[in-house]
Amino acid sequence: MDLVERHWIPVWSLAEPSTQSTLQHPVCLVVVSNTYARFYGVTRGRSSVTLEGEGWAVGTMLRPAAGRLVLGRSVAEVTDTWVELDDLAPGPD
Repeated sequence: MDLVERHWIPVWSLAEPSTQSTLQHPVCLVVVSNTYARFYGVTRGRSSVTLEGEGWAVGTMLRPAAGRLVLGRSVAEVTDTWVELDDLAPGPD
């Protein structure tokens, strides 16, 4: 089963902060940047992020319902929020 809809890789170098607003697709995302690695639940409405300085990210948009398979539980608990990827990884036995 293919869980991924698409990927994207933004890179920025900004003299002044810039706020980016997006109306998200109702699916979960996995985003790894130069400062964090997160699993994002569905965001209701428009989301905003302020970019500043230099940075990059690699994003993966999951297909509908794939978030539950990746998260291993209902994605309802992460609606409008995110979880650090380190917190999703199983610990050593």
